[in-house]
Amino acid sequence: MWNLYATAKTAAVRASDLVCIADRWTAYQFDTAVSVIGTALENASQEMQEVGGLDGKKSFQPKYTMDMLLEPDFRLPRPKTAEDRERDAIGMLRALAGRKGSGVKVFRAKSTEET
Repeated sequence: MWNLYATAKTAAVRASDLVCIADRWTAYQFDTAVSVIGTALENASQEMQEVGGLDGKKSFQPKYTMDMLLEPDFRLPRPKTAEDRERDAIGMLRALAGRKGSGVKVFRAKSTEET
């Protein structure tokens, strides 16, 4: 699928034309599938991650290699949902509040129950 996407992109032709799909609706669906998968792989291949550099300097390297992306069993991480992002943000705030000298103040709500 990746080779088909790359060839179609380079030659500026539809993937369905390369494999001779005559039915217009089938060709459209095929082109869409090739485009979605190819774009996802292309974007993932350009993702970078920070790694420890020499002398404390920041250094970046690709997060995924094309060999990794083309492995049959490889799966990209699913995109984070709004709930995931909120949970991560709350966790980061809790961790920051637990550090001395962080400047984060923690306020506790007063109980409204009478005892």
